[in-house]
Amino acid sequence: MKISCGNSNVEITTDDNIFNFIVRSLEFNKLSAYILHQTDQPTKYSYTVIGKTSDVDFTYSTDVYSSSHQISVIGLYANTVTQVNLILESEDGQQEIVYFSFDTSSQDFSDVLTSVSFDITDEEMMNNTLGQGWLITCFMNGYDKNGDLRLCGPYPWLTNNMKTIDNLCFYGNYSGEREHQYHTNIMYSGNLMGHIKTTFTAPDKYAFHHDITTDNKGNLYILGSLWADEPPEGTPEERQEGIIYKYDINTGELLWQRDHSREFDGMMVLMNSPVSDIHYNSLEYIEDYNQIITSSRNSSAVIGFDAETGDLIWVLQDPSFPVLPAKNIEIINSDGFVYPNGQHAVFLTYHEKYSSYWDEGKTVIVIFDNRSCAFEDGTPNMREIDSPVPDTYEAYPFDSRVYVMAIDLENYTAELLDTFSVSGERTEFAGVAFELNGYFQLTMSDIFKFFILDTNNNVGVACHELDTKQVYRSRIYTYDELRSLI
Repeated sequence: MKISCGNSNVEITTDDNIFNFIVRSLEFNKLSAYILHQTDQPTKYSYTVIGKTSDVDFTYSTDVYSSSHQISVIGLYANTVTQVNLILESEDGQQEIVYFSFDTSSQDFSDVLTSVSFDITDEEMMNNTLGQGWLITCFMNGYDKNGDLRLCGPYPWLTNNMKTIDNLCFYGNYSGEREHQYHTNIMYSGNLMGHIKTTFTAPDKYAFHHDITTDNKGNLYILGSLWADEPPEGTPEERQEGIIYKYDINTGELLWQRDHSREFDGMMVLMNSPVSDIHYNSLEYIEDYNQIITSSRNSSAVIGFDAETGDLIWVLQDPSFPVLPAKNIEIINSDGFVYPNGQHAVFLTYHEKYSSYWDEGKTVIVIFDNRSCAFEDGTPNMREIDSPVPDTYEAYPFDSRVYVMAIDLENYTAELLDTFSVSGERTEFAGVAFELNGYFQLTMSDIFKFFILDTNNNVGVACHELDTKQVYRSRIYTYDELRSLI
C-alpha cells in the first residue's frame, strides 16, 4: 500500500489501521511529520526514511507495544517527495508494511540552504564521520553526506550550543523585546520535534549565551551575561559575558550564579576585544576533580573553577601579562610554546592517541585557537580591559589552529601534545573543534567553512558553503544521537 500526503493534514483508513498525518510545514522542525495511528491490537513499529542513496536512509524503531501511536518522523528531504516505509508488528509477530510519500515541495525554507557541497578526499575519514550521521549547524539545520538538507528548524537562538544531555537537546528563544543574536533569557530542554521538558529562565536583566555542560549529578551549568542592547555594552562595574549559572537540570531552578567580572580587574585583553568584555565561550566538566573548564576569548585564558562553589581554581594563560587570581598552569615543554590568542572554545578529548595521559591522572583538552589579534611576529596585541579600542590596530592574519594539551591538576602543569590547523584558513572571532571517532571537526565560523581532519593534519572532508549566517558550533550528530533526540 502506498499513501501520498502533502502539507495538509489527512486521515486515511486501511483494513486494520487508521492513520492521521501531520506534516510540520510551518512549525518547529519543517522536515518532520507525525503519523498518528490506531490498531485493533497492540503493535510496535519501525520506520525507514528512504534516502536519495541507500547509505543515508534514516531508521527508527520502538519495542513498545500499543494500540495508539504518535510516530515522530524526522529526516524528510526539502523541496521534494520523500518515501517513508512503516512496519507495524503485533505481539504474535504479524507484520504489516505501509508506504507513505511526504511532499515538502511547497514549503518555504526562507534563507536556509537546502543543499551544500562536501569535498571528500578521504573516503575512510568520511565513512567514520559524516557517513555516520548529519552535519548539524547551531540553527539545527542538518545535512547528510550528500549535502541534502534533512533537518530544518531553525532554532531561534543563532549561537546555540551543540550539547545533548540525557537524550535532550537545549535551545533558546530570543524573540520579542529582548531580542539579541548572542543572548537569550529563556532556554529549553526538549527533543527534535519541539516537545519541551524543562524551561530555564535567566534572572531579571541577565541572559544566557553560547554553551552549557552538566556534572551528571542533576546540575546544568550555563554561561551568562548581563542583558544589553545591540551591540553588547558594559562598564567596569557591569562587564559582559563573565557569569556562570548553576541550575537543577530537571526542574529549571536556579541554584546559584557567579559573576567573575571583578576578578578581571587590570587584566590584559586582545586589542580587538570590546571594552570591559570577558567573553566566556565554552564549558566542560572534569569528573575526577569536580571542576568546570571555561575559556575567556578576550583574555586568551583557559580557566578551571569549582563546580560546587564557582570559585576560580586555576588558569592557563601567558604569565607575562597580569593573570587571574588562581593557580597558574606551568607549561613544562615551553620551548617554542606560543600561548593561545583569542581562543574561542575548549573541550575534553578522549582520543585514543592521548589515552595514556588520562591513565596518568591528567586531563586532556583541545583548544581552538583563533590567533585573533597578533603582531606579525606572533606576539599578542593587547590592552587593559577597561581601555577603549583604538580606531586602527595591527592584527596579522595567522591561520587558526588547534592545541591538544594534557593538564596535571595535582601539580598544575601542562604539556603540549599536538598542534594542527587547516592551511590558509582562519576564523578571527568564532570557531570550534569537536571530536568524533578519532577525527576532529573544525568549524570556521567567520567564513562559514567546515573541515574534518586527523591528527596528522590530513583534511579528508570539507564544506565551503555551510551557512549564510554564523554557524559557531556546527558538528556531526551520529544517527544514534539523532534517534535519541526523537
